[in-house]
Amino acid sequence: MIMILMAVTTGLLFSLLALGVFISYRIFDFPDLTVEGSFITGASLTLVLITGGMHPVLATLLGTLGGTCAGAITGALHAAFSISRLLSGIIVMTALFTVNLYILGPGGTIIIMDATSLSGMAETAALSLFSPGLQADLDAMHLFPKDIVIFFSLLVIVGLAVLFLRRFFATHVGLAIRATGENDKMVRAMGINVNVVVVLGLALANTLAALSGGLWAQVLSSVDMRSGSGMIVTGLTSVILGQALFSRARFRTQILGVVLGAVLIRLLISLILMTGVPSEVDKLLQAAFLVLALVLPRTLQKRRAAQAVR
Repeated sequence: MIMILMAVTTGLLFSLLALGVFISYRIFDFPDLTVEGSFITGASLTLVLITGGMHPVLATLLGTLGGTCAGAITGALHAAFSISRLLSGIIVMTALFTVNLYILGPGGTIIIMDATSLSGMAETAALSLFSPGLQADLDAMHLFPKDIVIFFSLLVIVGLAVLFLRRFFATHVGLAIRATGENDKMVRAMGINVNVVVVLGLALANTLAALSGGLWAQVLSSVDMRSGSGMIVTGLTSVILGQALFSRARFRTQILGVVLGAVLIRLLISLILMTGVPSEVDKLLQAAFLVLALVLPRTLQKRRAAQAVR
């Protein structure tokens, strides 16, 4: 039971990252590798500020600004200097490696006490919300009150993020971002500054990635330079799976589909790991699921087309 709860919790954490990838990949068709670095930027800035005595909530909000700046720089490189989309992301991702190493300090690792983070706040809330008898019952089921509070807290945060994005993309600015991804020439003809729209969209995408990193680091109470490895694959897998599940749904529903895709991926990986497979193959499993999510729908579509011809 505890593994399922942790899998869903991890899926919710990474769903914020996936929502950021959804904006860059699905809306802009922009292979933005910046998220590999902005995820760690958000995590490292958040923990550094917490160790400096700042309140965890404020530290998390300020930590996300690091991702906002990173995404804006990527967008500016592409929009202002006509650097290709892929290269823009690679340049900023490479630069962030040094920036993150500088933030983390010697050793490239930060470990904090639970009491000074959102994880500690969740533990304090659990002690006041759950009676001793209920805590004993949960312990018998191998569930920890703190993990339950963290799960519901993330559920609220992700729910608010989904609600915000659904409302935002219904505004004039959000519609301009979506239109730019569909046809930037048409948007230019309407007198909209496409460069500004691209910068704004990538800034928002990497803000979500940094927020995901900041929350993830607090749940683990640590962060190191290797933590961001493969995050683009994690986000893409969730996006592709969500798109496969809700391919014919409206845009607003597709946003929710990304969250469900992130949770489903973590559940599948956890179920596989529960069979005794070493945890070191986590990234390999994510890559395999990404390949399946990309190849399987196309294969099925070709078979249907071939059957229709017959």
